[in-house]
Amino acid sequence: MNKWYVINTKPNSELIAVQKLKRHNYNVYCPTYISIVKHARKMRKIIKPLFPGYLFICLDIQKDPWTPINYMIGVKKLLSDG
Repeated sequence: MNKWYVINTKPNSELIAVQKLKRHNYNVYCPTYISIVKHARKMRKIIKPLFPGYLFICLDIQKDPWTPINYMIGVKKLLSDG
């Protein structure tokens, strides 16, 4: 049965971790929003994660290989209960 789990990422590495996990066919979700940054009379739109430092992944712990997730680029650890 698939459940959603939380991944703790390294600082500012959410998008890199999403790319690496999707490349290995994991179902990953990183909610984002558009932020406007003003600098030297210029305005830029930047995509930022809604929850900095965290991603969500849908796994079936019994079937899916979850141990390689901790060793992906940009990932600190897969958070678990206990």
